[in-house]
Amino acid sequence: MSRRLSVLLIAITLGLVGVVAVGAYVRRVQSRANASETTGPAKTVTVLAAKATIPAGTSGAAAVQGGLVQQQTLPANLLPPGALADITPVQGMFALNDIAPNQVLLTQMFAAQTQTGALTIPNGLMAVTIQLTDAAARVAGFVTPGSDVAIFDTYQSAPSVTTTRLLLPRVQLIAVGPVALTKTQPAAAAVATTYLTLALNQRESEKVIEAASTTGKLSFALLTPRSKTAPSAGVTASTLFQ
Repeated sequence: MSRRLSVLLIAITLGLVGVVAVGAYVRRVQSRANASETTGPAKTVTVLAAKATIPAGTSGAAAVQGGLVQQQTLPANLLPPGALADITPVQGMFALNDIAPNQVLLTQMFAAQTQTGALTIPNGLMAVTIQLTDAAARVAGFVTPGSDVAIFDTYQSAPSVTTTRLLLPRVQLIAVGPVALTKTQPAAAAVATTYLTLALNQRESEKVIEAASTTGKLSFALLTPRSKTAPSAGVTASTLFQ
C-alpha cells in the first residue's frame, strides 16, 4: 500500500511541476506579446531628401521652390544626425556643395552667407568676376544680383569649327558691376555693366577663368527655379539644325 502511495505522490508532484512550467511559459509568451504591442513596428520618420542635384550655393528656399526636394521615409534608428524634417531651419541658408539626388538633407550641408567687404558670399564659395563684351551675352542686362544663371562657352573645337556648350548649369550672380547683393537693395536698382561677379566653388572658378581667358566668348542664360539644364555635346554649325 505504501508503494502505491509513493507512486501516486510522485505522479502528483510531476504533474504540479508540469503545471508550473507551462504557466511560466505562458507568462513569458504573454510578456513578449505585451512588449510587442507596446513598442509596435520599427518607428519611421519622414525627412527631406534631394529629388535632383541641388547645386552648391542654392538656398534651401530656392531648392524647394525649384522642385529639387522630396520627402523620404526612413527607420528612426537609421536617421543620420542633422537630418531635416522641413526646410525652415535652412531656408535662408545656402548649400555648401552639390547635393546628390536621394541624399538626405542635413543641417550641416547648409550655411549662412558671409559678408566680405561689399559682397555677400555664400559660405564655402568664392567670388569670381568676369567681363563680357556683348550685352546679349548677359541677357541684355536683365541679370541682376541674386539671379541664378547658366553659363555657356563658345570656343574653337577644330580648325574653322566653333562649338557652343553648357559650361556651368546653375550658379548665383552676386554682383553686377559695382552693385552687390544686399538684403536692402532691390534687384531692379542694379546698374547693368559688363562686369559680373559669381559665387563659385574652386572647380567652377577654374572653368570660368580658363574659358574667359582662352575663348572670351561666354554667354549667360537667366534661370528660374524651374529652369532645367543638362550637360550635352554642344552644338556646332554642322549640327545646328539636328
